Amino acid sequence: MIGQSSGKRPTRVIGLDVITDPKWMGGIIYIRNLVYCLESLPEAERPEVRLLGVPDDAMPLAVELRSFPFVDRNRRPRRHGAIAHFWRRVHRKFLQTYIPPDPAWQKLDATYPTIGGKVQGVPAIRWIPDFQHVQLPHFFTEDERDARDRGIALIASEPGVLVLSSEVAKRDFLNLCPNPEVEPHVWRFCSVITDHERGGRNPHMQYGLPRRYAYIANQFWAHKNHRVAFEALRRLKATHPDLVLVCTGREDDYRDKEYVPELLEFIAKSELQDRILRLGLVPRADQIEIFRHATLVLQPSLFEGWSTVVEDAKTLGRPIIASDIPVHREQLESEQGLPVRFFPPDDDAILAETLSSAWRELPDGPDPASERRAQERNLRQRLSAARSFVDLVERAVAIEGKAGVTRGKPAITA
Repeated sequence: MIGQSSGKRPTRVIGLDVITDPKWMGGIIYIRNLVYCLESLPEAERPEVRLLGVPDDAMPLAVELRSFPFVDRNRRPRRHGAIAHFWRRVHRKFLQTYIPPDPAWQKLDATYPTIGGKVQGVPAIRWIPDFQHVQLPHFFTEDERDARDRGIALIASEPGVLVLSSEVAKRDFLNLCPNPEVEPHVWRFCSVITDHERGGRNPHMQYGLPRRYAYIANQFWAHKNHRVAFEALRRLKATHPDLVLVCTGREDDYRDKEYVPELLEFIAKSELQDRILRLGLVPRADQIEIFRHATLVLQPSLFEGWSTVVEDAKTLGRPIIASDIPVHREQLESEQGLPVRFFPPDDDAILAETLSSAWRELPDGPDPASERRAQERNLRQRLSAARSFVDLVERAVAIEGKAGVTRGKPAITA
């Protein structure tokens, strides 16, 4: 049964695709959190990890992950000739296979999330982050929707393991592909706040934030729905002069170049410049302190695959006001002792009422007692998530074994 590891198992070796696109911070954090979850396992249960597709050994994420002894253990310098390099490029472009530069590294038990090409002869565990293009098609071009649909259909047509981040996503997948060859499994990630992310700068001193504030930690993309929060704040402008909204995140939506300028125009016309404080991208350690000191965390998204912001708030024990979408219910309804409120994502009037009541009732942050309880829950969740993921690797190996696929062997040598 997935999630209940038992018995002695071989130490598996997982090839992990490293997401490097700075515009997709959620993907970068997802990979990072997975490795930190695996680190929580006892050594006898812990798989080895090989980082695939890392373009620069000095990339901060690669440096951070390689600090663990089970990541890229006994890594050797990349030495390969021009002919081998050429054929690797051919494989990835035309045959949808990726061949690691060191032949020894091809001895993998599985790859994940296998966003690029497969490693030849190795079970590929796939991941579909979400089905936003189905639920919110107007945020995508027709070509983008068609490309996603083709990719999903290809994944569905091949035996193996598919990871989805929520039961909501699983339902979306099965609605699109009612009889898939691939086995869909739900694996919910959780946030990990590490020691080196502690000790960030005090946000009141570093960024001039007031004693109390609400916090939105999303990139400025249209589906993140900042507009409903700004509309709600305008409603409360006269009655709640001390209610300030702090926003961090990249201010650019590549799909709608007019979105951010329109938001900034709204702020100016509503004279909310002193009430909406935009900090842009901040160091992760500073962001943790902004979470901790916030009176509440506001998550107004129209859609999420599995919200990293919600997981961060849960891990730090912060009160949450979240849009009432199915995945937020799935993430939050089982939380005990954490103040949670929901509002319709398209109703700024109800959000204003919800903010008003929360602002009156909630104490200032931080809350050390709530944070300790949250960290205890998080440790249990990390261990459970890690074991569930190892079970998925075992399932992928078993499926490939039934299909007669042996463990990967070098296809090209330098």
